Amino acid sequence: MKMPQNELIIHLKSPEMLENKKATAIAEIKFISKDSDQKEIMTGSPFQFECPDPINQDDLNWYLNQYPLWPVGGFQEKATKFENQLFKWGKLLFDAINTDETRPIFKQWHSQTENGRLTLIVENNHASEAANQILNLPWKLLNNGETYFCLKEKQFCIRHEGGKTNDKVPQPVDSKIRVLIVSPRPSHKDDTNYRITALPMLRLGHVLNHYMQCEYVYPSTFSAFLSYLDNAAEKGQPFHVIHFDGYAVFQDQTDLPGLCFEKKSSDDIHSPQADIINANQLSEIIQKYSIPLMFLIAHQIDNSPMDPVTALADILLEKGLNSVVVMKHRMPEKRVRSFLYLFYRELIEGKSPGDAMFEGQKAIKPYESIHDWFLPVLMQKHDDYPLFKAKDVDMFDQEMEENDDLPIMPAYGFIGRSRELLFHERILENYPWTVIQGEAGEGKTSLALELGRWLTYTHRIILPIHIEIDHASDYQDVIETLWLQTMPNTPLPDSNGEAYSKVLDVLKEKKFMIIFDDIDAVFPYKDNLMIVDPQVSEDIFDICKELIQIPGTRLCFITRQPLPEPFNTPEQTAILKGMDHDDAIRLVYESMTYNKLDIKEAPGNRNPDLHRLVRSVKCHAKALQYLGPTVHRRGVNISSKRMQRHMNQLQKHFPDERKRALCVSLELCLQQIPEDLREKMDHMSLFTQGANSIVLSVINGEIFTVMRRLIDKTYDECGDIDETIKRVKSIEESAVMKEKALKEIYEVALSISNEYHDTMSSFGLVEYLGMGHISLHPELIEYVRHHQVKPELYSRNLERWEMGMRTVIDMIYSKMDEHADLVDQFALLELPNLIGFLDFLRKQGPSQLFFDVCDAVEDIADHLERYQIGDYVDEVRTKMKTEYPSETNHLDNQGEN
Repeated sequence: MKMPQNELIIHLKSPEMLENKKATAIAEIKFISKDSDQKEIMTGSPFQFECPDPINQDDLNWYLNQYPLWPVGGFQEKATKFENQLFKWGKLLFDAINTDETRPIFKQWHSQTENGRLTLIVENNHASEAANQILNLPWKLLNNGETYFCLKEKQFCIRHEGGKTNDKVPQPVDSKIRVLIVSPRPSHKDDTNYRITALPMLRLGHVLNHYMQCEYVYPSTFSAFLSYLDNAAEKGQPFHVIHFDGYAVFQDQTDLPGLCFEKKSSDDIHSPQADIINANQLSEIIQKYSIPLMFLIAHQIDNSPMDPVTALADILLEKGLNSVVVMKHRMPEKRVRSFLYLFYRELIEGKSPGDAMFEGQKAIKPYESIHDWFLPVLMQKHDDYPLFKAKDVDMFDQEMEENDDLPIMPAYGFIGRSRELLFHERILENYPWTVIQGEAGEGKTSLALELGRWLTYTHRIILPIHIEIDHASDYQDVIETLWLQTMPNTPLPDSNGEAYSKVLDVLKEKKFMIIFDDIDAVFPYKDNLMIVDPQVSEDIFDICKELIQIPGTRLCFITRQPLPEPFNTPEQTAILKGMDHDDAIRLVYESMTYNKLDIKEAPGNRNPDLHRLVRSVKCHAKALQYLGPTVHRRGVNISSKRMQRHMNQLQKHFPDERKRALCVSLELCLQQIPEDLREKMDHMSLFTQGANSIVLSVINGEIFTVMRRLIDKTYDECGDIDETIKRVKSIEESAVMKEKALKEIYEVALSISNEYHDTMSSFGLVEYLGMGHISLHPELIEYVRHHQVKPELYSRNLERWEMGMRTVIDMIYSKMDEHADLVDQFALLELPNLIGFLDFLRKQGPSQLFFDVCDAVEDIADHLERYQIGDYVDEVRTKMKTEYPSETNHLDNQGEN
C-alpha cells in the first residue's frame, strides 16, 4: 500500500475568530521524508497564523461562471488580471506560514521532485466558524512567488484531524467501481445545470463499462436514493462511490450541515420542495453501506457565515468516510469530463485517491483558457491508500462515441436548456407523453434528441426512436420506421398489420422513447387549404393513442401548433422560447469557435454588452447560431444595434416577437448563402409546402435551355427551319418526343434540387425528400413573400410557375400507370402544391384550366387513396359553379387534363 512520501504537513490548532472577522490558529509545520519510515526529520516551532484577506467572491464568481462564456477580448484581459491576483493571493497565504523557522522546512520539501504531498490538518471542530474559514481557504494556490506548489508534482489533501487513529486501514476492493449519482434540484434552486457532472460520469461509465458502472438516482428523492443502495447491497453489488451534485445548507432544527434532496409531491411535479438530510443521517448511510469515497459537488444556498459543504465533509470523515472530493464551484462540462476520466482511470489502475486527484488535476491545469484546477479538493480520514485493486486498462479515446445507436450530437455539443430538459424529464416520469411546442428554430428537435440520449444514459429507456414526419408521411411510414429502429436486423414483413403487431410486442418487452418530430406536418389544413388527407392524420394519431397504453413506452411530440385531443393537455406541454442569457452567449461563442471566426471589437470597446446582443434576437437558438459572421465583421455592440433595428422593422409584418426572431434567423442564414442562389430564393414564395425541382427549373429558366437544346438537335437532324418548327410543334402529339423532353427536363430538375440542397441543407433551410422534391423551412415561404420578392420579377415567375405546375401534372398523368411506386411518391410530395395551384386558379375566377386542374387533382388524390382530398377538390369545384353559374355553364369541365 502506498504511504505518504515527502509530505509537508500544515497543522492548525485552536482556531478562533478575531474581532476583524478573520480566523486565527496556532500553526505547526512538519516535514516527513520518504526515507525516514514516517519519522519526523524537520519540525518548526508553533506560531500564530492569521487568514489573509479573502478573495473577492464577486470576482471569483465572474471568473468561474461568466468569463468561460466569452473568454476573449476585454474579458480576457480582465481574466488575466484576476489570474495574477490569484497567484498573488497564494503568495500572501504562503507568507502567512513562511516564518524564519519554517523557511528551511519549505525549502527542503520544495526541493523534493517526486511523490510530494502537501497536507492540511485543522483541529477537529466542524462547528467552529474559524476552523471552517481556514478549511475554505484555497490552499492549492500556495506558491513561493515562482510557481504553484501543487503544479510541481505535489499532491494536496486536507486530512481530518482525528484521522491518524487506530481506525482500520481500508482494504482495496477487487471488483468494478460502482458509482451512484444523484443530482437533486428542489424548487427555486434549479438554476444550475443538473447534468454538468452527472452526464460526464454516465458517459464515462459507457466507455469504461468493463471497469466501472454508474447508476443515476431518479427521482432525486432521499427514499429513492436509499432504495438504490438497498437493492445494490441485496444483490451483492454494493456501491463504492456516491457522487452528489446539488445544494448544501445548515438544517434549522439541528444546526447540522445537510444536503438538499427533492421531496416527492403529487401537487406540482416541477417544483419539489427541499428535503434536507443532515450530516448524522448521511453518516449512518456511509457506515451502513461502507462507502469509502464521495464526490460532494454542492453550492451553499443559505446565508450562514459558515460553509455547510466543508463542515459536512468534515463530519462524514469523522464518522467513517475514507475520502471525499469537495467542489463548491462547477467547471465547464468538457473540463469536468477530462478531470473525471483521468481520476477514475487512476483508481482503476490501483492508484490512491491522492494520485487520482493529482492526475485529474493535470487535465485541467492552466494551459487552457481558464485556471480552475484548484477547485477540486481532496479531504481524507487516513493517509492516502488505494481503494481498488489494480486492473489493466485498455487504451481508448475518452472522446469516442459511447453508443453508435444514439442520435448524433450537434457539432459543438448540446448547449443549455437544462431547465427545459428537467421539465420534460419529470413529465415522462409521471405521464406517458410530453409535448415540445414552439416556433421553428427554437431547438425543439435538439432538445428532444438530447432528452432521448439522457434517458438512455440513465438506463430508463433502451434507445430513443426518432420518427421524422412530413406532409407525405402515412401509417405505413410510421410502422416501417418503428420496425427499423426496434428490429434493425430483421426483414420487414409484407403485411403492415404483421409488422405493427411485432413492433408492439417488442415495445412491451423493452422501454423506448418515441419522438414524433414535426407531428403537425400531418395536420390536414394549412392556410385554410386541405393539404393532408384527414384520414392519414387520424391513422397516425391512432397509432400514438395505442402506443401510450404500453407501460414503459414514452412519446415525445415536436410541434409548432397545439395538438388534438387527447394530446393537448397543458400540464404535459411546454412552449419552447428563448434560451437562458448565459447559455445564449455560450452558443454564439461556441458556434464562432467551431467556424473559426475571430471576434472583433471597435477600438476602445473593452466591455461588449453580450446580454444586449442575445436579447436583440430574443435568444432565438437558430439566430444565435448564425450571429457569428455578423459579430466577426462588426463586433458585439454594433451587431446588437443592427439586430435590434432589424427586429423593429419586422414588427409591422410580424407582431409576435418569436416570429420576428425567427425571421432574423432566416435572414442571418440567407446572408451566408451564395448571392446567385439567394437571388433565386424569391421563387419559393409561390409554393405551398415544399418545392419541386421541375417547377424550380421552369421558374429559373433552365427549362428553356432544355427546349433550346431540343430545337437545335431537331434542326441538326433535318437541316430545315420550317421542318424544325413543324416537328417542335408536334412534341405534344408525339409520345416519343414528349418522353424525351420530359426525361431531359427531369434530369435538369434533379441537378437544380441538388444545388439547392447541397448549399442550403447545412443551414436547416431545406431537406431533400427524394424525387426532386425539397422540403422548405416552415417559415421560409412566408418570409420570402414579405421580404425577398422583387415586384418586377413576380409576374414573370408567376407565369413560369403556372407552366411548371402544368408540367408536373402532365408528368404524373403520363406515368401514373407505370412505375407506380415512384409516381405515387412523387405525387404525394407534390399534392400540397397541386392544392395550392388549384387555390391560385380559384382566386382568378372560372376558367377551363381551373376545371381541368380540378379533375386532375381529384384523379391523383383518388389514385393515391386520399379520398377526402378528392372530396375537398369536388367541393371547391362545386362552390365555383355555385358562385359563377353563368360563367361556368359554357366551360367544359370534363375535358382532358
